[in-house]
Amino acid sequence: MKRQLGNGLILQDLSEDFARDKDRLPEFYYYGFESDDNIDENWLVAWVRDLINTHPLMSPEDFLYVVDPAADDRIVSGNLLIAQTWRYAGIEIPVGRPEIIATLPEYRRKGLVRETFKEIHARSEAVGHILQVITGIPNYYRQFGYAMAVPFGTRGYLPVSQIPDLNEGEVQQFTLRTATTNDIPLIMAVDAYNARSPLLSVVRDETMWHYDVSGTRTSSKELAFFVIENISYDVVGYVAMGPTFTPDVASVRYVQLNEKANYIEIYADLLREIKRIGQKPNENLDRIDFWVALHPTLTRMLSRHNGAFFRDDSRIYTYYMRVPDLPRFLMHISPVLEARLVGSAAQGYSGTLVIDMYQKECLLIEFVSGKLKGVGYGEKPRNAKATLNIHWDLFLHLLFGYQDFDEVAAYRADVYASLPMIALLDILFPKQYSSLLPIA
Repeated sequence: MKRQLGNGLILQDLSEDFARDKDRLPEFYYYGFESDDNIDENWLVAWVRDLINTHPLMSPEDFLYVVDPAADDRIVSGNLLIAQTWRYAGIEIPVGRPEIIATLPEYRRKGLVRETFKEIHARSEAVGHILQVITGIPNYYRQFGYAMAVPFGTRGYLPVSQIPDLNEGEVQQFTLRTATTNDIPLIMAVDAYNARSPLLSVVRDETMWHYDVSGTRTSSKELAFFVIENISYDVVGYVAMGPTFTPDVASVRYVQLNEKANYIEIYADLLREIKRIGQKPNENLDRIDFWVALHPTLTRMLSRHNGAFFRDDSRIYTYYMRVPDLPRFLMHISPVLEARLVGSAAQGYSGTLVIDMYQKECLLIEFVSGKLKGVGYGEKPRNAKATLNIHWDLFLHLLFGYQDFDEVAAYRADVYASLPMIALLDILFPKQYSSLLPIA
């Protein structure tokens, strides 16, 4: 793809000039973010090199950037797309993740990011993605149709001084060891088991797990994976630990257990093992940082320690979500919506849910005898009983389990619903936590 922009610049993907730009593009990102670090050591540059050269889900067409022919084809703006699969209550969702959006300072405010997003979204939807997800500048990505609608989870830290040692005569029941590629089937089984509880989770296939576990990455985006074993050497879960830039801190990004263990029994041993692994030679480990999306039971236990500090990150930042075609998305997750009606107060419901998002037409969701028969846009039917007035971004809060109706309605006075609709919203879109370790 190569397209002339109105200001003489050219928008293209990496397939056009791969040999020329596969090295220039990573270096562009160093200057695009105005970093003062040495370019050879900059983590962002190393990440982009990994994405171009070794990442199993990336192709040259996924890298969009703008060049200036008047300045020797200098790369001046960039955006890329990381394809992945998520689950929505067990239903697999094709997802596109735009990432590493940057423009050189002297080329900003010329609409270049908007142009790259047009192409990124077109490519994402062309390959079948029905959801896009991004992290970045608060509020900025709303202009491209994104809403902050899925919490990161609880984030905090625990001083290592609060981790208890084994009592005399006590035998440790659980240990951590570095994961190998031989552990991948077991790790995948742990992930599949854990997908039953959160609303949203991420699917990693065997190829992606091999990439993550084998140490192929060279950038600081590399996670270190450890399997959790019980005293019989059975794998009962895994831990993902992230890189840190200070030697006195260990970083835990993710913890998952299978049916052979629980967080209460494993808790103390888990902390002792994380402390052991995080301790670097000739350095004093001060604390362990926990972030991304841990199990609610684990975060509650961690937060009760003296000296621990934990906060709900949803009050500070969330994932940006974009659903380009709401009717298509809702039909895709129809088995989930139908299952939620079974045995509920709306068992076998028949009727049309009318959602007015203050646009030209209403979103109409039709159920017949508890089955989702159709979703589309149209005029508000007369005498509609289940009605909701809500802005599109707040509807995504409901859709992705971030908040319930009462919490959303507290934001704005122009969010209101009929009594039948309130009851249906509680059933169809319950508040629910998500557990996400997105592919990067």
